[in-house]
Amino acid sequence: MKDTSMDPSRRGALIRQSWAMAITNRNVMARRFYAILFANHPSSRTLFKGDMEQQGQKLVDTLDFIVDHLDDDNTLTPAARDLAIRHVSYGVAAADYGPVGEALIETLDGVLGVQFTDEMKRAWVETYTALVEDMLSAAYPDAAADAG
Repeated sequence: MKDTSMDPSRRGALIRQSWAMAITNRNVMARRFYAILFANHPSSRTLFKGDMEQQGQKLVDTLDFIVDHLDDDNTLTPAARDLAIRHVSYGVAAADYGPVGEALIETLDGVLGVQFTDEMKRAWVETYTALVEDMLSAAYPDAAADAG
């Protein structure tokens, strides 16, 4: 099968460009993300027990880290795997990753509007998908073994 994924350097450039535009107001970005997540998937609200302002800051900090380390698999992959493993103890299930990805894309689309091109969206979807595959294999190794 032919690999149709985007060139990694192009993907990284598009993610960095769109993130720089989207993150001009960190609080708005975080609030919009959680509003979308909870509106589209109300059951996800039960996963968040603490202060949502702090949670929003953690979200944006995590996305900053990901964007900053897109080209550094030796840093990004172990950090993402550790994050996924920690999230299991918070009650996060493998099925929760899809709604989070959807909310992220919808948030970027809402914040950036027409500036969020189809190519940028594709870059984010490809990156999120690859990252989640790594995270799920670390956090739910039995499920990964059953699926394979």
